[in-house]
Amino acid sequence: MRLRWIDIAKSLAIFLVVLGHVQTKVFVDLTGHEVVIKAWDSVGDILPILRMPMFFMISGILAARSVVMPWRLVVKRRVLRMYFIYAIWLVIGTILFLFFRNFNTSIPRSIPRFISELFLATSYLWYLYALIVYFVIVKVFHRARLAILLVGTLSALILAGDFLPIHIHGNLQSLGRSFVYFAVGIYFSKGIKQLVESKACLLLVVSLASGVLLTMTQRATGLQWLEVFTAVPLVFAAFGLCRVAGTHTPIALDYLGKNTLPIYVLHIPLLAIVHSCALKISFTLPAALFALLPMVINIVVIWSSLAIHKFMSSMNLGFMFGTPKSMPAASLGMGRKGHVPPLSA
Repeated sequence: MRLRWIDIAKSLAIFLVVLGHVQTKVFVDLTGHEVVIKAWDSVGDILPILRMPMFFMISGILAARSVVMPWRLVVKRRVLRMYFIYAIWLVIGTILFLFFRNFNTSIPRSIPRFISELFLATSYLWYLYALIVYFVIVKVFHRARLAILLVGTLSALILAGDFLPIHIHGNLQSLGRSFVYFAVGIYFSKGIKQLVESKACLLLVVSLASGVLLTMTQRATGLQWLEVFTAVPLVFAAFGLCRVAGTHTPIALDYLGKNTLPIYVLHIPLLAIVHSCALKISFTLPAALFALLPMVINIVVIWSSLAIHKFMSSMNLGFMFGTPKSMPAASLGMGRKGHVPPLSA
């Protein structure tokens, strides 16, 4: 049975993903109140600690039952379908961003780079690629749980601490750092769900206190590798919060949580449009309104992504989100018909 707090947690995760990109790709280039800009810079520094670890742990929880599936089904449902979505949006993004060259995002801008992206993702779509790689690794080595967790943790620590003598692309670093959270979600799916369901309030309080303490320690010592451990209690605190608040949250969050994929693939192109328009318009806002601008942009972009997805589906373009008209949702393991496949491998 699908637990409501998971969809609410996915809603929170995608909200934070878009908000982070609003801050780093749009708001950072606007002119306005310096105090407000610095405050949002601080928010932008904190968001990465939570958003992707949270997203990947949820993805692992939702993908856990698929690990024991036969390879023929895994390849069809978890590899080829997700790679198709990744590839088609890579093509779209590569073409689209020919018209937005001043927008700061990672996307192929040459044929050799495009070809390389088909095999090793460094573009803004890296998350879709990561889901494929992560799931295949866990599937192949599903009996070596301890080794997988140790290797994943070591990889995260090395990359987070910047211990390598060579520069690695930011998204490739994220690819290497995030695997351990996906593995934790896969391996401890049942235990995590039971813990959140039975001890949500206690989990929220203890995890939040631990996360804040670790964050303060990391900031005081400057030890970047501590973020690998800081993310875990913060993610569990978010899970506890989503469980506690679940009965009091609007039903729209359930829909948002079940439709994160169109938001993920569409929000960066939409932000490029917002960025282009914002730089051409000269306006001055009061400090209070200027401080709310990232949140407003965030909500508008999320709503627009869902609206575009709905329109494209009505035009028989649902296949671009992994929901071909000729393939019922049940055959793809998507749950109820009409829902976009969740970002869960």
